[in-house]
Amino acid sequence: MRMRVTSYGLIVVDSLEGSVKLLEDGKILVEINDLNFPVWADVCCGGVYISELKSSRIVLWKSGEILKSARVPRPEMLKIKGERIFVSSGRDIYILSKDLKLLRRLSFPSSSVYFYISGDKLVHLEYWGNHPDITISSISASYRMSLDFGLSKPFRYEELDGRTLILDYLGKLVVMNGGIKRVLMVGRYSYGMAFSKDLVFVSSLVESFVRKIDLKTLHQSFIKIPSPAGDIEYCCGNLVMCGIFKDEVYMFDGRSIKTIRGCKYPLMAESDPPYVYVLCSDSGKILKIDFSK
Repeated sequence: MRMRVTSYGLIVVDSLEGSVKLLEDGKILVEINDLNFPVWADVCCGGVYISELKSSRIVLWKSGEILKSARVPRPEMLKIKGERIFVSSGRDIYILSKDLKLLRRLSFPSSSVYFYISGDKLVHLEYWGNHPDITISSISASYRMSLDFGLSKPFRYEELDGRTLILDYLGKLVVMNGGIKRVLMVGRYSYGMAFSKDLVFVSSLVESFVRKIDLKTLHQSFIKIPSPAGDIEYCCGNLVMCGIFKDEVYMFDGRSIKTIRGCKYPLMAESDPPYVYVLCSDSGKILKIDFSK
């Protein structure tokens, strides 16, 4: 269901099988089984932290066993920053210590899986609400600010070289640079977002092309692909795209499209230069693309 590049290796979550695996160079370093529908996992401080949706808990696996757990109602996205564990749970974000002690709980206007952390700032993307679109909260203090851009389902947020970008699933991209704000119309059911210097690439689940947007001019051009793409990643001058309907992975080097077949339902792409990993979810395999050659 999900994977993530960590400093310890590639972590893969298999929700249906109830397992989490940590891999390095294709070898399984850690395999954790008998979990109750894990949905997110990350690594820190010598342990693996996992959100178990059905058991409503966060578990810490360390030294060959589940060492500790903490109750969080229906936990979903899990991120680790500065040895603190951040977990989305409905309208709340739980902040836990590395020992799974509750440090703080932040509540927001609407339910959402999605959030972003930058320094002492936590950005909550109000995916299931009508207003506001995002809420920015201090992690350690009482500061809070909400912003609205007329979005429907904001779910991706990125800060890039002084710019802020917010992608709406239903077809808008907010670009903020200093005091200047622009809302661009992009493909309906927008899904993937990748970056290269002053360029942002946006995919759509229903369009057979990826939009290339110049962040200086905001001009849009199009990269035609054989089938709509979901997740996308940029690495080493190449754009990698998960073709969602044809079991294909597409690569664009700036000149031409190359197709890799046989990856059954490519769901996620993760960049770890010079490599890009693609999760072939239906076959339970990972495609490793090497751009060093």
